Amino acid sequence: LNYQPSRPLTLMGEYAARYIDVRNLGHSFTELIRGRILYDVTDRVDFGFHAGVMRQHTTDTYTLAWGPEVGYNLFKNFWISAGYNFNGFYNNDSDD
Repeated sequence: LNYQPSRPLTLMGEYAARYIDVRNLGHSFTELIRGRILYDVTDRVDFGFHAGVMRQHTTDTYTLAWGPEVGYNLFKNFWISAGYNFNGFYNNDSDD
């Protein structure tokens, strides 16, 4: 979900859910809720901040993620951004 209440400000929200049911082993339900704020300082520079929570209902545990970012418009329709997560999510399903 994206919402732009004014020209320089953009608000973003995200929701995701995952249900796993493994025969004879039980089930698991996980939800992810995240938000992001972007503010255009100029036509070429923006600053942002994101935060989110991932909750695992079966174990009643949660993990928080948050951090800042800065973006720069190198040329028309090409943005480059860098950010940092002070805390983030870890998912065992994506291990190699």
